[in-house]
Amino acid sequence: MHRFLLLGLLVGCGGQAAEPNVTAEDSGADTTSVVDTGVAVDDSVAPDSAAPPADAPPLDTPADAPASASSVLVYSVNIENMIFDWKDLVHVMERDARNVDVLLVQQMTDKKRLDELADFMSARLGEKYAGVVAQNNPTDQRFQGEVTPRPTVTTGVIWRAARFRYLSHESWFPFGDRDGMGGHTCATRAPHSGYETIRVRLEDTLAKKEVAAASLRHWTWMDCSLVNMLEMVDGQKTGASAHAPMPDVGLQLVGGDFNGPAFDSGGDYKCWYRVMVAGLGGEMCASHPNLGFADPVYDKCKGDKACVSAESNIDFVFGRIQGGKPARTAGYNLITYADGDAADKAVTGSDQLSNRIGTHGFNDVTSNYSEHRARRALFFYE
Repeated sequence: MHRFLLLGLLVGCGGQAAEPNVTAEDSGADTTSVVDTGVAVDDSVAPDSAAPPADAPPLDTPADAPASASSVLVYSVNIENMIFDWKDLVHVMERDARNVDVLLVQQMTDKKRLDELADFMSARLGEKYAGVVAQNNPTDQRFQGEVTPRPTVTTGVIWRAARFRYLSHESWFPFGDRDGMGGHTCATRAPHSGYETIRVRLEDTLAKKEVAAASLRHWTWMDCSLVNMLEMVDGQKTGASAHAPMPDVGLQLVGGDFNGPAFDSGGDYKCWYRVMVAGLGGEMCASHPNLGFADPVYDKCKGDKACVSAESNIDFVFGRIQGGKPARTAGYNLITYADGDAADKAVTGSDQLSNRIGTHGFNDVTSNYSEHRARRALFFYE
């Protein structure tokens, strides 16, 4: 084993500060769940090429010492209720030169399943991981029908317990909803637990700094990332979804399933991405100052649009440091399904399926670890 995210109707959930390690009871199916009959945007990505051999080297890992206090290694993934071969992603983590510090996770079933993921990470990576979700017992179910009965959905954050001390968290529902006329709007919020944003504050006991880590999943049927990212940073003073502005702490992370790309149909950067990314700070959008975040994809591509387009999809992770400055980034990887299969083979001897008949009430749909590919990057404090 290698190592042990201004107007209109506001519906939401206020700040929370519950202790993170209380195991929740399985909520089961909720017959009052919101069900959307629209046609969903295809969240999936093109299949990967053939898997590399089982003895393929680990992913490109930056030359940063495992015990370094200067940076935080972040993964972000829509885990799709862990209905696929989810353990593959942990096996990828296992082959990294250093352990993951923070995992931003979306479409998690409930606290019980989050604890299962954290416990598996602990066992494979050789140190304790802990986490919180926006709702321990979510109120709504996922839309798709891969699993019957459909599991509930929420959003969460997992961290290395030895390095990070939990301080607090808050959650709220982002903009994006049905408009009541057969369409969709960014003027109101969807009161659906699968879209609830969670932001956790952690104390990095190694670096002696604080981290704010936000995990999000935006409305599937309309790209509302602009209004949501402005609110992520500026906060919301009133209403059920009131929440504080982004705290100006040592490292501020925002990641997840944005359900919207960086580019419009004409191949230009969309407004939300231009506002978000510090490298595009000269391109004013929505009459709002640039938010000053670094996108490790943009950094890796050195601003080349063709490269950014090829490397990005609808899942992103961003970071900035105190004072609203972009964090320095390194070691960006898009974790392919082939990477996951190869890592499983390398550390266990075969590409085993994560779920079995009767264990969770369903089987793997494919041997891929999710329908979304994870992002991985280092974010530096200085």
